[in-house]
Amino acid sequence: MATPSTLAGKSVPTPLFAWALKSASIAVHRDMTDSRKFGISRFEETSTQQSLLSIARSLPHGAAYTLERGGENLTGADWLWEIWFVGGRCLGIRIQAKRLYANGVYKELGHRIAATRFKKSRLQVDVLIEQCRMRGLVPAYVFYNDSQIDSCTSVICPMSDGFPENLGATFAHAREVRDLILQGKKRVEDVARISKPWCCMIRPWRGVCCRGSHHEEPFWSVALDKEGSFFGGPGDAGADLAQSVARAFGVPEDSGLLRDAPPPEIQRLMEPREGDRGFRWPRHVAVTTILTQHPRPES
Repeated sequence: MATPSTLAGKSVPTPLFAWALKSASIAVHRDMTDSRKFGISRFEETSTQQSLLSIARSLPHGAAYTLERGGENLTGADWLWEIWFVGGRCLGIRIQAKRLYANGVYKELGHRIAATRFKKSRLQVDVLIEQCRMRGLVPAYVFYNDSQIDSCTSVICPMSDGFPENLGATFAHAREVRDLILQGKKRVEDVARISKPWCCMIRPWRGVCCRGSHHEEPFWSVALDKEGSFFGGPGDAGADLAQSVARAFGVPEDSGLLRDAPPPEIQRLMEPREGDRGFRWPRHVAVTTILTQHPRPES
């Protein structure tokens, strides 16, 4: 692994990753809204690819790694996103993305995987939770939203009031999503009650993550004091990335999901590969993204 990069004398501060997610969320909100306005279909794949690019642009030192892997994923859907947060410790989350439709409903939220000769039809969310339990991952949903989400700002996060564009991407634990599905609730106001803004997935400071918009200077660039603290909170800027995400999902320290090192297959993805120019996108795609507080190793 590479030695830690420096920003304000420390490895990349955790708020920087929250800013990257916030910037991506703002772009999703804008483009989803325009797509609905002009009647242009926009699928989960498009928003996820856009978000990956936005995150990569926002993070210095090559802190975002991405690999597209062919092969149908185990959840039975066409799209799967796995993110590994690598800081002092490591945490993996597996994400099922769902988009908001023009009628204000997440139409595919209750998707069922078709029955096979050997298995009965199952809810996609149940398979996601089961597979995450087997792999030691946090099961999560990310919701891609347009301006229909704007009226829910006070429900999702009071700090986002006045800045609805920050809600372009929201997240929730899969178990809470499952409860909604079993109740037959798929509308934007239903999902809003269990969701948080994407940037709140990384929670290194005290209740100010959703303030401001992309028109302002990134707050992390001016809020680090000479001790490297963030908004006066001791150690906030240098907070461990994985532990911050674990807190957002309510993952206890003794859950076994927080690891001292990433699995071997993730470590291999972090190694530079000569001539790696990506892959063609098959219909069924699983994307692995690694966000690390350390820079990409030199090739």
